[in-house]
Amino acid sequence: MTQFDLSQHISVDDHLVEVPDLWQRWLPSKFADRAPRVVRMSPTADGWQFEDRLDKVYGTAVFRHDHTVQAHDVTYDEMRPGCYDPEARIADMDSDGIAASLCFPLMPGFGGNKFSAAKDKDLGLACIEAYNNYILDEWCATAPGRYIPAVILPLWDAQLAAREVERTAAKGARAIAFTEDPVPEGFPSIHDPDRFWDPVFAAVSEADIPLCMHMGSSSFMIGARPDRPWFATHSLAVLNSTFAFVDWMTSDHFARFPNLRICLSEGGIGWMPHILQHLDDMWVKYPEWTRKASPDLPSSYIRDHVFGCFIEDEFGARNIETIGVGNVMSETDYPHADSAWPNSHKSLLSQLQHLNDEQKYRVLRGNAERFFAFTATGVGQR
Repeated sequence: MTQFDLSQHISVDDHLVEVPDLWQRWLPSKFADRAPRVVRMSPTADGWQFEDRLDKVYGTAVFRHDHTVQAHDVTYDEMRPGCYDPEARIADMDSDGIAASLCFPLMPGFGGNKFSAAKDKDLGLACIEAYNNYILDEWCATAPGRYIPAVILPLWDAQLAAREVERTAAKGARAIAFTEDPVPEGFPSIHDPDRFWDPVFAAVSEADIPLCMHMGSSSFMIGARPDRPWFATHSLAVLNSTFAFVDWMTSDHFARFPNLRICLSEGGIGWMPHILQHLDDMWVKYPEWTRKASPDLPSSYIRDHVFGCFIEDEFGARNIETIGVGNVMSETDYPHADSAWPNSHKSLLSQLQHLNDEQKYRVLRGNAERFFAFTATGVGQR
């Protein structure tokens, strides 16, 4: 009988807080005076200065030295070193059974949107390339087999983005941190009749690298409203992933690019069966409209093209078979407030207890290794 190691999992959604001197070290010298830099905004808050923007290091939460979460204002002095130090992060991963981690950016935005919005596009591109080089040559190189290399793209120019896919793929990139919706950022929709994004979709298909769309990577929260409490807005954040899912499932991209794959990061999975059923029902009932957008039944795309992820989603986990055990991956979300670290592995096992060992292994680790074509070395290895 095959034995499955259930003592570890791969987290396909974590974050790194960029080290303060990242762009000073990785940008070409001609951009040195305009490099993103950290400034002390107040006694309790550090911020990133870039062009005419000054944003707090992170506006939600990061772990502090004592494992507690510091919300809204934070300085690098207060942060737990695992937030920004790849060596320290490995120790924190080991303590929670995390075999490997995919880290999304913070300062550039979850999909690199801040650099794509740069007024100086030469500077924006240089910052994107510098970030990607840091990820590939320093962060991930610190512990091969422990970090899944995820890079960002220049979203304003699809041909330029395709070249960055090719460049970084040659250096070992295994994921693209993409935007869940380009429109709020001023770029064409994935439904653009002129096929603006085709060069990117062709490049990632050729390189066999999936697009990972983190909740909030469009720089817009669907539930945001001035009079709505913050935690209400955050509770509605899953709608961002729902909208992205519907956009992709009602497009023809998967039919035209058979190797194109997407991952809905930090979007949860409990909502997916209902939305998918509704899309299929509409596709069948209204063929004169739906076939113009999607040539195939939406649910037919799931197995080969779409992956959901969850941190703590008991309802989704209980109904995982309706999505497909082979299309769900686990997350930890270190170092954010949603994370169950340092107890994320225990939480995942509890949510998956109704599955057999093979199914658990696929969700915990096997699906991620297949999806990203990445072999994790595992806990205690660096």
